[in-house]
This record gives sequence, structure tokens and C-alpha cells, in this order.
Amino acid sequence: MNIRFHHLKYIFFISLLFPLIFFTCLREQEQVQVPVNSQPADIDPFTMNTKIGRGINLGNALEAPNEGDWGVTLQEFYFDLIKEAGFNSIRVPIRWSAHANLNAPYKIDRSLFSRIDWVINNGLKRNLTVIINIHHYEELFKDPDNHKNRFIGLWRQIAEHYKDFPADLVFEILNEPHDKLDASTWNSLLNDAIIVIRETNPTRNIIIGAVSWNNIGSLNDIQLPENDRHIIVTYHYYSPFHFTHQGAGWVSGSNAWLAEVSYLL
Repeated sequence: MNIRFHHLKYIFFISLLFPLIFFTCLREQEQVQVPVNSQPADIDPFTMNTKIGRGINLGNALEAPNEGDWGVTLQEFYFDLIKEAGFNSIRVPIRWSAHANLNAPYKIDRSLFSRIDWVINNGLKRNLTVIINIHHYEELFKDPDNHKNRFIGLWRQIAEHYKDFPADLVFEILNEPHDKLDASTWNSLLNDAIIVIRETNPTRNIIIGAVSWNNIGSLNDIQLPENDRHIIVTYHYYSPFHFTHQGAGWVSGSNAWLAEVSYLL
């Protein structure tokens, strides 16, 4: 179905403003027991959207080629700080594509699963909703035809691994599809991913964004399955760009904007 704003009873929007956290203290991670349920509870997306509430993005850690490459290694006390600060949820960007075989069945490294288990459980045991995604799959953006099967293979493994986790674990299919992932290609791919996820997680809430970096202007281009009532649609809003990206290392010339933002205040 095409998204139209008069169909809001079927589509649920969230706009998550996730500040980056940058911690560099090193400490040995502790193993946390994986929760085991017969099946996650059925939480409708309105309720889940409320539970997500105020969220923080655990950036520059697991989205790097290897955790620590960008100066951030997650530590257990971060989760205490997040909870004490009044946040309701954490979003965990993960570069699964850097830790999986290139050939079918595209096996994901067990060590990565163990690390993600640790992160998820540290969030869940503090009553934080946890969102995990596929992040920085750059090869997919550049060559979707040759990477779509691998992308689906990654989600098949992720969904199977976490099928018995509580409903407070939420899947975000892909961060900011762009480049050659145009609307038509993305719609086909996201629906294939939903089918695979639903084989093992029939009621888990899934977050999906539009093309052009989850641009709000592309929301009407998303096509979602008519009968799936556990989907939350997200958008990323970066305007005014000079304000939201002042000093961003990945944006050329952004350091100069640090002295210019006073006119926006």
C-alpha cells in the first residue's frame, strides 16, 4: 500500500532524535544471560512507540568496521548512565555486513552475536527498549542487485537468533537507504525482509524508513504490506542542516558552521 497521510491509522510515525554518545573508558564486558521466552508478547505499535519514547543512539561503536575503530567501546556502566538520565530506549547501530561471509548462507560471526546479546540484555534488564538495525551496509547502497540476497540472509539469521527475545527488542530493517536503493528497489527489498522476519517473529515490531536517507519527503513512496500491523515508520529530519551537522567530521566544511549557528538561536 502507498502511504498517504489520511491512512495514519495504519502507519505509525516516529521521529527519533538520538544524540551520539562518545565514551572511551575500557573495561571487560560481563556476560549477561540471554532471556528465553516461548514467544515475545504482542505489543501494538502505538504502545511500542510510546515505550520507545526518549531514546539515545549508541553511535560510533558497533557501526564501525570493528568496535573500537572509531574510539568507542561500549561499557556496562553506560547503560546505568542512560537509565539514570531518564531515557526510555537505546538504538544500536550495527555493521553486520563487516562480520559475515560473502557467500551463502552469509554466516554471521558468532562473536558478534555474543557481543550484541550482551548489549541487548544490558538494555533490557534496565527496562530500556532496545532497537537494533543493519547500519552502514555501504555495498548494498552501491550495488543492491548483487547484495540483496546477502541482506536477506543477514536478516534471516538475526531474526532466528532473536526470535525468543522479549517484545521490547525492536528490529529496524536498514538505516537510511540511499544511493542506488531508490524507492522501487527499496520497496521490493524491504518487503522481502519483512517476509523473512515474520517467519520467526510474527508479532515483533519493525521500524522502516524511506529512501534518500530516511527523508521525510520520501514517506509517500514507501509500500508496506496491507495486513501487517506491527510496523512503525520513521523519518530522519536534519533541517536546518548547518545546525544539526555543525562540526560533523563526515561533512566537508562543517567546522566553519560552529561559528555560524548563533543566528539560529
